[in-house]
Amino acid sequence: MKVSNTETLTPMRHLLELLSRVAPQRPLWVNAFDAAVTAEQIAESISVDASMVGSRIALMMPNGEDLARSLVALDGVCEAILLLPSGLDESQRDSLMQRASIDRVVSHLADIRCNEELAAKPSDRGRLTRWILATSGTTGTPKLVEHTLATLTRSASFDLTIGAQHTWSSLYNLTGFAGLQVFLQAWCGGSKFVLHNDDATLAERVERMARLGVTAISATPTMWRKILMASDAAKLPLRRITLGGEIADQKILDALGAVFPNAKIRQIYASTEAGVGFSVRDGKAGFPASYLDTPPAGVEVRVEDGRLFLRNPDTSQRFIGNDARLHREDGFIDTGDRVERVDDRFEFLGRANGTINVGGNKVQPEEIERFLLSCDGVVQARVYAKKSPFTGSLVAADVVSSGQLEKTELRKHLTSRCRASLDTHKVPAVIRLVDGIETNAAGKVLRNAG
Repeated sequence: MKVSNTETLTPMRHLLELLSRVAPQRPLWVNAFDAAVTAEQIAESISVDASMVGSRIALMMPNGEDLARSLVALDGVCEAILLLPSGLDESQRDSLMQRASIDRVVSHLADIRCNEELAAKPSDRGRLTRWILATSGTTGTPKLVEHTLATLTRSASFDLTIGAQHTWSSLYNLTGFAGLQVFLQAWCGGSKFVLHNDDATLAERVERMARLGVTAISATPTMWRKILMASDAAKLPLRRITLGGEIADQKILDALGAVFPNAKIRQIYASTEAGVGFSVRDGKAGFPASYLDTPPAGVEVRVEDGRLFLRNPDTSQRFIGNDARLHREDGFIDTGDRVERVDDRFEFLGRANGTINVGGNKVQPEEIERFLLSCDGVVQARVYAKKSPFTGSLVAADVVSSGQLEKTELRKHLTSRCRASLDTHKVPAVIRLVDGIETNAAGKVLRNAG
């Protein structure tokens, strides 16, 4: 059964009401206690205090299920919803809320619930709620981008028949663009979505997803490398694999294909600012140059001076709280990503604002990471700037060993390979062997200087 997106986008409750009629016992999510929650149960438990009508709400909820229920309840009722990322200190939260003109903070589901006499009326639930998200960059202060449910679900499938065949989960936090995308993809298709306890380790999450029969997972390439290292990884019955948020190199694509031969692998190019741009399904790193002439899914792709630009049909998203323009006059968005054409394909080089300045020479950390990951004995890598009184910065690297080589031997092997293959200014001055690579809430490698 296919559902018209014009019938379901505003608000989320409309789709819930439809599912409650046609598939009331269909589980829409599994909470952290492994309890399946049906469309009917969600519909019966949602009530919103009338004081929420037209307000600008900041959601700050550690519990994923409470956050999901709040999103369903408040969309169409509030003027705006700000999803506060985890890991912010009080001053950062206050700054984001001030920029978004927030007038109310909700940290518990009980804060929005009420008895029937005080509930918002059906006539109060049809407004176009603005969803405000913070960018998930690995450096700098987050920007705020305003979306609508339409821009967030631009690439979602509203086929309830296909949706019933999948159980989704992700390693992203629901407060970020990527995590919200996966949740809404599952929601719009009526798929079951497995929520996790934020305190659960990666190994615990992988074991749980395997036990609950998760068939579709979305994560960054860094998180996929960590998943493959988990003891229960091969038990996952995956049929759909999605990578996004970082550059996917050929090594991780090939590794996923080998471990999960029955899964369709898709790379998603998307960002908080641009929304979903395009996807690549051919199993190759980068994207086809033909995308410039034949826009995928109606999203125009342009490369100017080695930078990637996108133009979506819907340009309603915008920055909040500053004077920066999200779109150029012609509607294109500068993604900030550097790309290079190699034959009939474009390869991603890295973020334009993430280069390391080594004595006037620009080094793209992602390039060095890809090289290190191609070396035997390396399963994860992080490249970053290390301050130097002589050159301004030096290239430094943290690597996680596969255990094939002894630590001293691996360090010598990597140094020798780098010196033989890389320009002198690109060779890491320091290579540290570490137990793991730190990531942010979006699953991206943190690139703060060492």
